[in-house]
Amino acid sequence: MWLLSGCGEDKSKQFGFGSSDCNEVHRNCMNQCTKEGKPMNQCLNDCEKARSMCAAIKVKGCMQNCNQRYGKDSSSAEICKRRCQENDGVAF
Repeated sequence: MWLLSGCGEDKSKQFGFGSSDCNEVHRNCMNQCTKEGKPMNQCLNDCEKARSMCAAIKVKGCMQNCNQRYGKDSSSAEICKRRCQENDGVAF
């Protein structure tokens, strides 16, 4: 489970990224936001930010795994990290 919080200003109502599927994070955010009665534009903006943050965290985690697996700055790690960037956080 992701430790960072998604959309919402009230800290007690924020939810963590409970999925590595960033589209699911977006859907969950939209559901929560609309339940709170916020304007659609705000929900779309906040939830797109949540999806973007999810994707960035996923890629960063993938790249860190490459460094751990192959050794930082090795050619194998660099190839692995390129795959992370090209495949939305999945190195295969």
